[in-house]
Amino acid sequence: MDTTRARIERTPALDGLRGLAVLAVLWYHHDASAVPGGWLGVSLFFTLSGFLIADLLLAEHAGTGRIDLRAFWARRVRRLVPAAVLGLVAAGVVLWVRGGATTTAVGDVRAAALQVANWRFIAADAPYAGVEGVPSPVQHFWSLAIEEQFYLVLPLVVAGALSRGRAGRRLLAAIVGAAIAGSLAAQVLHADVERTYYGTDARAAELAVGVALAMALPSVRAALAGRRWMADVLTVVAGVGALVAFGAAERSGDLLAAGGLLAVTVLWVGLLVGSLEGRLAPALLGRRPLVALGAISYGVYLFHWPVYLVLTSSRTGIEGFPLLALRLAATLLLAVASAALVELPIRRGAVPTRRLVPAAGLALASVVAATLVLAPPPEPTVATVAA
Repeated sequence: MDTTRARIERTPALDGLRGLAVLAVLWYHHDASAVPGGWLGVSLFFTLSGFLIADLLLAEHAGTGRIDLRAFWARRVRRLVPAAVLGLVAAGVVLWVRGGATTTAVGDVRAAALQVANWRFIAADAPYAGVEGVPSPVQHFWSLAIEEQFYLVLPLVVAGALSRGRAGRRLLAAIVGAAIAGSLAAQVLHADVERTYYGTDARAAELAVGVALAMALPSVRAALAGRRWMADVLTVVAGVGALVAFGAAERSGDLLAAGGLLAVTVLWVGLLVGSLEGRLAPALLGRRPLVALGAISYGVYLFHWPVYLVLTSSRTGIEGFPLLALRLAATLLLAVASAALVELPIRRGAVPTRRLVPAAGLALASVVAATLVLAPPPEPTVATVAA
């Protein structure tokens, strides 16, 4: 048992990274032409999530010699499901504003509730749509589905590998390396842009790189001991690269098919290491507004999409920066209210876990049941004869 491995303490700079990531997404969905690479904010979320979850699991195993899978998944339910249910309710509001549900939209909501929205969009051959079109009210749940799938699989992999004793870490490293290589192959081999963009297999590398960094963190810290300036150099290089990527990396087939998703994780690793070991990144990313935004970034991400779909330029009569300000204000209001009234009380134990898990399951089951009731009848088909 590696008793030297301790979980990293809460670091404001990491919340600042979350804030940066969600800000890029918010701006991109408002005006993709202004920040063509804003979609990469989700990639930063993936790598950060992979790092933090792996660090938590590794620290637990180092301290106790085991991983309590039941407790881990209960914490994930407590952290993620309450706001997700509210996000699905917000999607229902979008459907009401649009004048009713369609068969496609009902199926999308059902898939989002079951955490398979990304595969739903792949199966439906659904292109990624901006808010100016008529996109799914749960289109943004594709990334949440990938993360939920990751939270289901990673603890099993880590617990299984580390149960092998001294060979466990080598086995885990081999599995993570194979996941990265396999994901890169999927990115290169998939001919369809949307298949690459939505696919759990193609996006797994961004999460797995975070896992690899968590495994290597003690060695990284030892190498940087007394050399914090090196972490600051990493911050500068990665920061400049991230700004260039956000400003120029359009969501193109060339980028996705050339392993670009894996390449940008090098930038995220640099920012993560700089945030943990340097001085510059904490000074820049630890600013109170950015940290506060990062602290509620999950709710902000959940609520921004339905807000953007309702508050369009055609409905509000405004556009440009005034419209962005209105959208951000409404999104932040909902996210803060969700955090204060629902998420934080539940996370702090206002609802016991033994009651929360069944309640969360019931809430998601209710969403699925509602889609069955609200689904419009299928359109009659007309038989045709081949000529």
